[in-house]
Amino acid sequence: MTEEQRTLLSSYEKLAEFLHGSMGEHVHTAVYEVNTETGEGRVAAAFGPHFGRREGGPLTPFLRQIVSSLAESSEAGMTHVDTEASTAEGRVKLDMFAIRDGGGKMIGLLLLCTEIELMYQVRDVINRYLGYETDDTGAQETRLKATKQMGRESALLFSEYMQQRIREEIDACGIPAERMTNEERAAIIQRLEQLEVFYMKDSVKTTAELLGISVPTVYRLMKRNGSHFQER
Repeated sequence: MTEEQRTLLSSYEKLAEFLHGSMGEHVHTAVYEVNTETGEGRVAAAFGPHFGRREGGPLTPFLRQIVSSLAESSEAGMTHVDTEASTAEGRVKLDMFAIRDGGGKMIGLLLLCTEIELMYQVRDVINRYLGYETDDTGAQETRLKATKQMGRESALLFSEYMQQRIREEIDACGIPAERMTNEERAAIIQRLEQLEVFYMKDSVKTTAELLGISVPTVYRLMKRNGSHFQER
């Protein structure tokens, strides 16, 4: 990474720190340094204990999928992917923004995890930080005019990834779902949390269906695992 790229990445670390510091426990942030040629990366900075990320930590399998998708885009502006996670306390939003150098090359990833109602406030701060104007009326379609969201094709890719991961973890147990104990189901759910599957839409519902249990039961097992999803 060049000195110019490191300076750019450092500026986003300061932004991530500011966002968490100004909005407190409701906004958790992290900045990853990524190498799109190798598909690897590491946490350059993280703010917020419940976010489950620590400085120096590697890209998770889920984030590798995100980086791969974002790296394929050469659009101007700050391309991003966003997902929602259902929790016992409500829904949270996870936004993942590509950080690009002057030549358009992706060098990093900015992650924001917030309560749903705060997301547009956070995005507004980011747009202002980047020097983009925002609509004073707060209209959703214009507040994000400088941020290009990934399309339907990427959404399908992540859905397929999610379903594959869930099936793989259940199959790896080697026991038919109807014969599993709650302890075995809890272990599968804990592993799926580590893989960040539950940041993808309908993942809790899909897990419940494949394990032959109810959605509330999935949440109870997540809570029993001490899930960070439950702590927000």
